[in-house]
Amino acid sequence: MKTTQSTITIASLIVLLVAGLITSVALARDPAANRAADAAPAAYVAPSIKPEAILKGVVKHCSFSNSVIFPGTVRDVAVFIPAQYDGLKPACVYVKTDGFNSGKKGLLERLMATKEMPVTIGVFVRPGDLPATVKNTLGRRNRCFEYDGMGDNNVRFLGSAEE
Repeated sequence: MKTTQSTITIASLIVLLVAGLITSVALARDPAANRAADAAPAAYVAPSIKPEAILKGVVKHCSFSNSVIFPGTVRDVAVFIPAQYDGLKPACVYVKTDGFNSGKKGLLERLMATKEMPVTIGVFVRPGDLPATVKNTLGRRNRCFEYDGMGDNNVRFLGSAEE
């Protein structure tokens, strides 16, 4: 069975290499196509908006220390609630797992004001920290265990209703 899988993989690579060679030869023969491929994409120009038209949302902060999946960890959570959110219509949710910085609030507000982004609630979760257990020592950041682990703990943590 391994031989068949290896043969298929090698055959796929050969097909891709041949296709790449054919494409590069075609581009070398057609200077117009070559110039089009080298052309830089158009620069993004943000829609203009007056600063007073940008509605200010609020950020609520809390600390979370009751994790069942990562016991003993303490983490900060910030929730951005846009001014446009009234609770009557559903909103999108943006989850960032490396915490909150104040620049994100202004960015989200501007993107919603210019209609480049729908009304979106931001949830910013910092990785957990394990407090020091011995006096005059440092705690331990738990980020590597949460993000780089081989299992599904981080996904279960973010999606868990019991957390």
